[in-house]
Order: sequence, then C-alpha cells, then structure tokens
Amino acid sequence: THFLNCSSAAALRRLRDSRVDVGALDAFNAGVAVVRLDRWAAQGLTKEVEAWVALNRLTPVFALGSNPPLVLATGGRFEPLHPSWNCQVGGGHDCRANASVLHWSGERKPWWGSGLNAAAGARDAWTTALGSRGA
Repeated sequence: THFLNCSSAAALRRLRDSRVDVGALDAFNAGVAVVRLDRWAAQGLTKEVEAWVALNRLTPVFALGSNPPLVLATGGRFEPLHPSWNCQVGGGHDCRANASVLHWSGERKPWWGSGLNAAAGARDAWTTALGSRGA
C-alpha cells in the first residue's frame, strides 16, 4: 500500500468507512484488466472509484495515477490474470518470450520518442510486435 497517504485523517476515515482492510489489500496493475461488467455493477464499483477520486481531489489520499482508486474500490476482491497477460516491457521484467500482452507502462511508451530510447530493448520489442524495423 505504498500509494496511500496514511497521514491523511480523511483517507483513514474513508478506509475505515469503506471497510478496506489495508493489511489484506492486494494491489494489481490495471494497465491490462478484464472486467466482468455484471460483477462491477453488482458491487457498485463505479461509485466507489468516483468516491476515491473525489476524496483525492480534496486531500491527497493516493499517488501513482489512476490505478490506486481501482485497487481501493475493489478492496482486494479480484482474480489476477496470468502474468503473461500483463508483461511490463522495459521495467526489468523478463517476460517478453511468453507474453500474451505487452504493457508499455509509465514513461516508456514506444510511441513517445523518449520512451523508445528510455527502456532497454523496448525499440526491438516494439518493432518486432509491429512486424517492422526502424520505427
């Protein structure tokens, strides 16, 4: 839970009120996610995500972009995908050989000029995925 601002009284109150068990909170990277819309609706997750985002606008509850409100809203109630479905390229992960989906996370996106050069091996992986050379 390195993304939470536990010095915020409002954040701690929201955590308590929403019954999020911080000790059991499991994070996931929503860069690649599969959503069962019937379960999403049944659990009222849109309102949960919106509540976390609204609170974060008033007081800094979390950092690291759009992923934390999804993690907080689900409260650890999710089924993880096999790691091959979220191979994070350029982040020190050696998963490209068995990847189903390449996830260009953070600033290393190959369609950004600086992103191609910032991640070791990213240019080759990107051009191979496109079936071209010298993008």
